[in-house]
Amino acid sequence: MANSSIQVVLREPGRVYRPGELIAGVVHVRVHAECKCDGLDVAVAFFTHGKGNTATKQIQAFRLFVGTWAGGTEHQYPFEIPAPRDPLAYQGTLLNVAFRIEARADVPWAIDPKSVVPVAVQHDPPPSGLVISWNEKLLAKGNNTGCLIFSAVLLGLSALVMGIAAIQLEPGAIGLACPLGIFGIIGLAITLPRALAERKLGAVEMGLRLGGGGGYREPQEEGQLFVSIKTQSTEGVSSMTATLEILEQVVRGSGSNATTHRHPLHSLRIPLVAAGNGHYEARVPLPPPGQFPYSFSAPSNQIIWRLTGHVDIAGWPDWKKVVPLTAKPGRARV
Repeated sequence: MANSSIQVVLREPGRVYRPGELIAGVVHVRVHAECKCDGLDVAVAFFTHGKGNTATKQIQAFRLFVGTWAGGTEHQYPFEIPAPRDPLAYQGTLLNVAFRIEARADVPWAIDPKSVVPVAVQHDPPPSGLVISWNEKLLAKGNNTGCLIFSAVLLGLSALVMGIAAIQLEPGAIGLACPLGIFGIIGLAITLPRALAERKLGAVEMGLRLGGGGGYREPQEEGQLFVSIKTQSTEGVSSMTATLEILEQVVRGSGSNATTHRHPLHSLRIPLVAAGNGHYEARVPLPPPGQFPYSFSAPSNQIIWRLTGHVDIAGWPDWKKVVPLTAKPGRARV
């Protein structure tokens, strides 16, 4: 039997908390035999459940005790932790995000006793603002030639390592060659079509900006996203479009047994129209704040916002660029 056991008891079980409200409770410790505790911690954490692998992360933690417990004793350690403001609770098709209180005692040379209690946190009223941002570096002109050379080098190294493994019968070398080959193939699949498209179109520039005032590069609360694509030639171009997508994406399993599942929440495709001198633009309406979940990222679990610029070239590989967006709750509009 373990030297000690712990249990979290909330002062108000079943209560729904608002962000910032104090979650109060007590950690009960029962000591069966004298033991040292390097730290009794209590934390509020989010966790995911659904189709993907479970992920959890502590948001805020407090240390309640360090020392030695005498055998045959019981102890109570009260705590108060503010309900988290971020991330938002979410119930979806593939992904759910919820909260819990976790307590753990760090006991040397023994299994650490733990206790977990779910807690409901609700944003009421929900945030009504929508703050959109992106990494401006992803819009910079890419060096397709460099990426192609790097991908080809990875494939070459993979083939070389596989050859050495076959000659010297080194199974471990195969484990190194496979990832090199996979990354090389992925790199070629991404960069080769774009490089071929730019041989037809010339250098292609894609830009994003939010409507209204404020700095060009600053996150803003706005209702539409302006997308622009500039090309040196439009020969063979059938269409140019911008697509805003919101989706749940989760991964189940690991390694070779990993399976990715996706569930679309929103998809809107807008054609770009000519604005002169090889310049094309589109206004992409953003969904009303709160209509769809905001961005979320945890291991194996994501809510993705992304904008894809697409140039369809008849009889030739298309040009495409995907820009991840970050959607966060903002201040409520008055």
